[in-house]
Amino acid sequence: MADGQPLSKNQTREFAHRSDKRQNNVNNEKQREEATQHRRENDGKARQQETEEIRRRYGDLLWSSRETANVSSESSSRLDRWRTLARRSPSDAASILFAR
Repeated sequence: MADGQPLSKNQTREFAHRSDKRQNNVNNEKQREEATQHRRENDGKARQQETEEIRRRYGDLLWSSRETANVSSESSSRLDRWRTLARRSPSDAASILFAR
């Protein structure tokens, strides 16, 4: 075609095939990105639901104040560390609570 000659049927098919392949690659990449985004959103929702469920079930144990719990300073610092863990990873905190 560089010399002004029209494309042969085979060249036309090859060109169309390559064009379709490129478009499929673009579409596949878009679908992968969308799927990744949905997974991230769903993971976040699941984590939030897990946190809310644990707070609902065990909220009095997890988030009661030191005054209400009436604990010593040593126990108080352990309770603070445990609360921090509970905020970061509620499922780990719950498993520790019931392991003892």
